[in-house]
Amino acid sequence: MGASMAMVSAGLQLVAAKKQMDIANMQAAAYRDQAELEKLQAQSAAVDREKSLFAKLASLNASQASRGGSINSATTQTLALNEKNIASMDITKIKLMGASKANKLNVSASIAKAQGKAAMISGVAGAAGTMGTAISGAPGVTGSATQPAIQAGSTDAFIYQLKGEYS
Repeated sequence: MGASMAMVSAGLQLVAAKKQMDIANMQAAAYRDQAELEKLQAQSAAVDREKSLFAKLASLNASQASRGGSINSATTQTLALNEKNIASMDITKIKLMGASKANKLNVSASIAKAQGKAAMISGVAGAAGTMGTAISGAPGVTGSATQPAIQAGSTDAFIYQLKGEYS
């Protein structure tokens, strides 16, 4: 049963590695989706800030006009320029913060993907090690008139052992 169990163990190591890789890929996809959401939220916040600026400028003009002042006066223009500058800085900050969050999530996605690949490599290496140990431990067969000798620790010895387990 040793050869059979080695094959089952190696197979299960590969299945487990594939599952870990699938999980890591799903996690990477989730991180990428979150990154896209962060970008969209930043764009939405920037648009909201622009709307706020336009409302503030309209309010400023309405206030100046209601008092009989000119909306083209130096004071009104200075206040409008100040509001535009503040809004511009806010919008830049919103976009940078959104890009920063998205970049962090994309890095996390890349890390998750790499962890999945590492799990698969580890699983393949473990399965190969299990099979290598089983093959190297396979007992040899002494030759006879009808059966040639099979060297211990060879692939042929492993196959012979495996056939013996199933006959």
